[in-house]
Amino acid sequence: MSPPFDRQAEDQLSSLGSIDVDTDGLGLDEVTLDAIVLDEPAADEPAPASRQDRVRRTVERIQRLHERDVRTLLLGDRESRHQSAADLVDDNAYPAGAPVTAVVVMAGAVDSHANGLTADLILRVLRRAVRSTDRAGVLHLPRRTHGVLLVPALPSGSEESGSGVARQLLEEATARWAEAGAIGDPPSVGVGASRRNLSCAVYSYRQAIGAARIAGTMPEYAPLASWQDLGVFGMLSGLGPDQLSAMVPKAIRTLQDIEGGVLLDTLEAFLDNSGQVKATASTLFLHRASLYQRIRRIEEITGTRLDDGQVRLHLHLGLKAARMLRALAHHPHS
Repeated sequence: MSPPFDRQAEDQLSSLGSIDVDTDGLGLDEVTLDAIVLDEPAADEPAPASRQDRVRRTVERIQRLHERDVRTLLLGDRESRHQSAADLVDDNAYPAGAPVTAVVVMAGAVDSHANGLTADLILRVLRRAVRSTDRAGVLHLPRRTHGVLLVPALPSGSEESGSGVARQLLEEATARWAEAGAIGDPPSVGVGASRRNLSCAVYSYRQAIGAARIAGTMPEYAPLASWQDLGVFGMLSGLGPDQLSAMVPKAIRTLQDIEGGVLLDTLEAFLDNSGQVKATASTLFLHRASLYQRIRRIEEITGTRLDDGQVRLHLHLGLKAARMLRALAHHPHS
């Protein structure tokens, strides 16, 4: 295990910014070789065989330091997050004062022993995505069930900061997933809202996780979802299982167990179409008379009146909370 890296020694290298070592066999270019001030190997490390090996080891140690800072930035307490953000900016790993957008990639698993994207695949996907963006300041963090990119804002008038990177990340993840013959659901990507600076990245990260879950479980949003486009699901994605469960009324739970959920699907379509019978019948490919019969059955079984606006709002929100619960169950550890 490598000893802790000395920040004073690392100050000599701060002008390098965010460096990506190509671990897939691509060589470092001569500009990078000439730019790096080589450090001496630690006492418990064998001396590198060549100058390029020494360069690679130096850069990898800097990357490990930056990865620890990014991990703290997303998982630490408030004070630690601010310190890590300051360290990353001081090291020129992220542009000072730039807003940040989090992008998350994940893939479903068929059981607890088989993740669609393994930790190794996630790391490779992130590194390749960073290289393909051809932009400085993109930070990455591989986690056990998903990967994270932190993307600095683009200049005014350019493409939205996270969207282009998100598409590249999805393409890379999908290609790697297919090459590896991974099992489970294919990769999905979520994009959080932009935050004013790097120390606030955790809030965009939480939104991006919620968006990726939704993109991976709800066909209408697959395979890439932006939190800002999710409407009520964006709000619900920030709630935990207990909070979501409390929002699901008894009427919804009752309908889940009747006729294979047909009446529940009818209710959701009816509410999604603002109670308009013609539009709902078209959505469900039903005759209006059949739809009226189903609506009467729903009212009788649940003891509700669907012409009451407050009742409709309560049931509609409960239906969406139930769908978010299913998304959480699909990605329980993300």
